[in-house]
Amino acid sequence: MKQMAGFMDIGQTMGLLDFFGVSVDGQTIVYMALLGSIAIGLVMLGAGVLLLLKYNKLKQECSAQVIGTVSEVTEGWGSVTRTYCTRFKYTVRDIEYSKLSDVSSRRRLYAGQCVTVLYDPTNPNRFLILEEKPVYMFSILILVGIGVAGIVFGAAGFAALILVF
Repeated sequence: MKQMAGFMDIGQTMGLLDFFGVSVDGQTIVYMALLGSIAIGLVMLGAGVLLLLKYNKLKQECSAQVIGTVSEVTEGWGSVTRTYCTRFKYTVRDIEYSKLSDVSSRRRLYAGQCVTVLYDPTNPNRFLILEEKPVYMFSILILVGIGVAGIVFGAAGFAALILVF
């Protein structure tokens, strides 16, 4: 059987584990892989849920609204796509706030563009830009999707193993 460069077959993996004094069979390795899939799925699902809770809490606390402007847009590169980091200015009770968004976005806003700023009336330094909401939701969707996929894959694998063994 031809092997892809950089990948070990199950025999090589078991030999490597034997080298370290760990004795396992193929079934144990499959169980470990499935448990790893479920663990990663749970971590990703948890991260997505925590990000959603954080976003909802910030949205509740940022109950006042003002129109702000984009003062600067910095272009950069993510792992695959171009991203934009945006600085906003807004004024609350005659005090101007200039804040860098904590969201790197694939959606570009332009310098001088008006944006809706939701801010916390008790602490105007805490803000949320409505035009960035899709970016937050996309991140949450990706984390939750990967989490659910990992859990389903692991659970399906365990179900298949139970039927086979």
